[in-house]
This record gives sequence, C-alpha cells and structure tokens, in this order.
Amino acid sequence: MLRVEKPKSAKRRKLYRWIAKEKLRLAEMGIDQELIEVTSRYLCSYSVVAGRKMIELMDAPVVQLRLDFHNHDDF
Repeated sequence: MLRVEKPKSAKRRKLYRWIAKEKLRLAEMGIDQELIEVTSRYLCSYSVVAGRKMIELMDAPVVQLRLDFHNHDDF
C-alpha cells in the first residue's frame, strides 16, 4: 500500500504511523529488534538479499540474558 501512495500524501503518513505502532507492539512482545527491521526491509522491497537475511535471523536460536543464581562461589 505504501508504494502506490504519493510521496507527500496524508494516507502515506498515516501508513508510516501505523507501521511504527506495529513495530513497537512487536518489540514489546519480546521479538528481536533486528528481526523486526529485517522483516520490514524485506516487506517493502521483496529483495532476495533481505529475504535471506530474514530467514537466517528466523532460523538462529534466540539468545536471552540468563542469570545463574546457582553458582555462589564467585561472591
């Protein structure tokens, strides 16, 4: 929808605001920020390179911050 709108139209600005809200919603759900950006880039261009990068990020294991409370020897 974004590509067919005029560069300075009100509908285009509305779409950009909607996209920003959707990205924020996904980030608040805990989805990796880099994956959100790569997916957005792919959806706006359908580039093969962006698609491959998106697939690589989706297949990579999710790394989360973990705290080890069981090892108290360090303190």
